Amino acid sequence: MAVMAAAFQVAGVGSGIVTGTAIGRESGIGGTSCSRSLGDSLMLTAGVYRPCRSAKAAVMKQCDCHPVLLNGFDGLRSSGPSSLPRFGNESSSSFASIAGAQINSRRCRSAAATALPRPGEARASTYKVSVLGAAGGIGQPLSLLLKMSPLISDLRLHDIANVKGVTADLSHCNTPAQVSGFMGPEELAEAVRDADLVVIPAGVPRKPGMTRDDLFNVNAGIVQSLVEAVAKHAPKALINVICNPVNSTVPIAAEVLKKQGVYDPARLFGVTTLDVVRSNTFVAEAKGLRLIDVDVPVVGGHAGGTILPLLSKTKPRVEFTAEEIESLTKRIQEAGTEVVQAKAGTGSATLSMAYAAARFAESCLRGLDGDTDVYECSYVQCDVTELPFFATRVKLGRKGVEAVVPIEGISEYEQRALEAMKPELKASIEKGAAFVNKEPVTASAS
Repeated sequence: MAVMAAAFQVAGVGSGIVTGTAIGRESGIGGTSCSRSLGDSLMLTAGVYRPCRSAKAAVMKQCDCHPVLLNGFDGLRSSGPSSLPRFGNESSSSFASIAGAQINSRRCRSAAATALPRPGEARASTYKVSVLGAAGGIGQPLSLLLKMSPLISDLRLHDIANVKGVTADLSHCNTPAQVSGFMGPEELAEAVRDADLVVIPAGVPRKPGMTRDDLFNVNAGIVQSLVEAVAKHAPKALINVICNPVNSTVPIAAEVLKKQGVYDPARLFGVTTLDVVRSNTFVAEAKGLRLIDVDVPVVGGHAGGTILPLLSKTKPRVEFTAEEIESLTKRIQEAGTEVVQAKAGTGSATLSMAYAAARFAESCLRGLDGDTDVYECSYVQCDVTELPFFATRVKLGRKGVEAVVPIEGISEYEQRALEAMKPELKASIEKGAAFVNKEPVTASAS
């Protein structure tokens, strides 16, 4: 399979510690150069790609065993496999034109040399990743996408259901990651032992008519037990919580880690990437833009009215009418319900969630691997508001969250929505913490 390159310039934030004031206006969400989300610039499943900050275009790289999915991907044009470059192709004078840019092949080879190996060569750094809930509706496609990543050498799948079949199936894919399966509570410890990254899609999916309390009552205990195992057997792992309601399950995970004495707020993430993916898709459709160009930061939480797309910070800059803002915001907030209803009781947004989760996991691994230009929106502990947890754009690095981008210069509509969401988000956070600490709480509204 051909190796290919992608090109685009990336605007990022400066270095800083985990604080809401570490990054100035010009590099923050309210600044003039809000960072582009790399995952929207190409298919994650095309392989690991890494930005070249000093170049006008970044190089998209992949091993020959990772397919490039070009069909329907606007902005990537090729006359066929022969037009795409391969690593080490010294006879190539330039890479294919991608995202409107031609890159000198010598520059691209230089950038690629520090990222991924040539086909058949081993990476200097590969990582151990555990997926808890790997046999479920999200877990299976997520595991497939992770199996395709050359950043992963050891992929461990766990579930209470029969995950052995999923393991056997994935093991036939000729990609470098070695897959192993673990089933039930008795094998959970080995499934997460010394993992670099633990992804948790486990839990009951949302069904028509379910309230948030219904979802919480089942999934809270699942997250608690899984994170307890991670705390004991992989205390340094980055933890990606997908299990809903994320607004409460992330605080649950935090309290569990605190009780075990291993809590590091920089290593715990609520995966809200699906909100960003949806926002980019809906805005591109509404405005006739190429998906490769669109980046909409999404802040707040990961449920209903707590999801706040900052349309005023859309890249490229786009003008929206008041009606468009209202309509797009509502659709993004209710997109999960849209899928649940469309599936007529047979499931939730499993495929798009798996894609978004794989993108975020890949970003975490790129940060661990030393990439200095990795930015994603995520629900983390931070001080961008008075609430202990909030979704905002963060810079990822070797220790997890390296910096939190402050929310500045947003529109009046967005500021009102941000203030309006706080009571609900505060209640969800307190409910999660109280669950672990066995404190009485008042049931939230459905």
